[in-house]
Amino acid sequence: MALITLAEAKAILRKDDITDDDTLATLLAYAKDDLVEYLNNHFQSTIITYYASSIAFVSGDPDTITDSDEQFVIEGFTPGDYAIEYAHDNTGIHEVESVTAGTLTLSSSNNLIDMDPDDDNHPLGGVRISRVVWPNALKMVVAKMAWYLYMEPRPDDMRAKTMDGTVIEYAGTNAYPKRILMMANKWKRPRFV
Repeated sequence: MALITLAEAKAILRKDDITDDDTLATLLAYAKDDLVEYLNNHFQSTIITYYASSIAFVSGDPDTITDSDEQFVIEGFTPGDYAIEYAHDNTGIHEVESVTAGTLTLSSSNNLIDMDPDDDNHPLGGVRISRVVWPNALKMVVAKMAWYLYMEPRPDDMRAKTMDGTVIEYAGTNAYPKRILMMANKWKRPRFV
């Protein structure tokens, strides 16, 4: 299940018109990626975690992840968000739209980099795919992050600004206000360099 739908975000933000739905939907995806990066947490479930060296990534319309061992259904995969690890440029969270024994069909197109376990140019070892389980409370955080990007975009490196004697502080790679990011801090994991 996706972290948040457009309808859920609009309900949280008390926005009922459809004027900028496409823009808000795009910003929700960016805000989700920013939040995962900020928290250093992919919210992986231990219930569905699959580790295989027979995985291939196919960029297309839509993108697919194939498994020559055809274990996806047996392992319990269903549509929803999954964290992909150890897959070079394809590492990250991807939304799976449908599942067959040997294929995960994603909701995206041309976001994956073609990678095959037998390709010398993009060698893959074992790839781990885990179901993502989002805490419900993150819906409000990501909705507010997306709305902030929509309403008040700021330069990336701004940390503070004084207006009429009031200091406004911003944090994060997209200059989100601390008050928004603090709502998610309880899920933040340490980052070791």
